[in-house]
Amino acid sequence: ADTILLAAQVIAHLVNRAKAMGGGADVTRRLMGEVLCFCHAPFRDACRPPPGRGKDDEFLAHLEGLLQRGAALLRAALEPHAPVEVGVLFESGPALLSELLGMFEYNNIDVEVPSPVRQLFVNRATALAAVAQSGS
Repeated sequence: ADTILLAAQVIAHLVNRAKAMGGGADVTRRLMGEVLCFCHAPFRDACRPPPGRGKDDEFLAHLEGLLQRGAALLRAALEPHAPVEVGVLFESGPALLSELLGMFEYNNIDVEVPSPVRQLFVNRATALAAVAQSGS
């Protein structure tokens, strides 16, 4: 899920950069080309199946469904704000999302997404340390 969130952030960043550069299809395609200069492949080619399982038809169908749903949700969320730019990014359906996920898989990009749970653990550790220091 973190990797899909990272891909969504890349897509939103492309839209924002395109708009900041005057917008339009040509600007968006140029920015997309810059991102795709990195080593990439469709996610189905780059991903590894779970241990003990091959990339059988069921697995590939599951991946395709995930990519289709993810791309549709991203497009629906972003298109009202930048219809031309988002239209370019999704003109091949889920292909860009698939390529980004494949890029992350090939390049082993570490994904760090802020989580509210982190602060919960920090607060708890701080409280426990305070109790330990006070001797209670």
